[in-house]
Amino acid sequence: MKPISKTGKVAFGGVTAALSIVLLLGTLFPSLMYALPAFAGIILLPFCLEVGKKWALGVYAVVSLLSLLVVPSWEGKLLFIFFFGYYPIVRLWFDCWPVVAAWVVKLVIFNGSMLLCYFLLIRFFNLDADTFNLFGLNLQTMCCYNHLTV
Repeated sequence: MKPISKTGKVAFGGVTAALSIVLLLGTLFPSLMYALPAFAGIILLPFCLEVGKKWALGVYAVVSLLSLLVVPSWEGKLLFIFFFGYYPIVRLWFDCWPVVAAWVVKLVIFNGSMLLCYFLLIRFFNLDADTFNLFGLNLQTMCCYNHLTV
């Protein structure tokens, strides 16, 4: 296979970034709030495998900056920035590690990034705590009043 020239890498990165931004624009619909940032991150995976991790991290940075300017949904763009955008690229580094160590690091990365993302959403971007519902039950009231039930 012929190696990709620098011009080809830039063009492929631009098309990949544009597809990711278009997917992130669809996060206006609440039913697609978690799926579309994940798909936008998955689009970076073929670019990473074909061109390289450093170029893929550059495309991730470009998509993150553009999403801050263009995407209207704070939850969708912060989910992409804090987890779904860089994780497909970083995940490739953990494939050569021992299985248990890779799983532990992956769980720490996921939980840490999600906690940070939702902390920022609740504290600084005024995401209502009432939005955390599971099967019609508010998770915040379940956690706070669990000790009162007999």
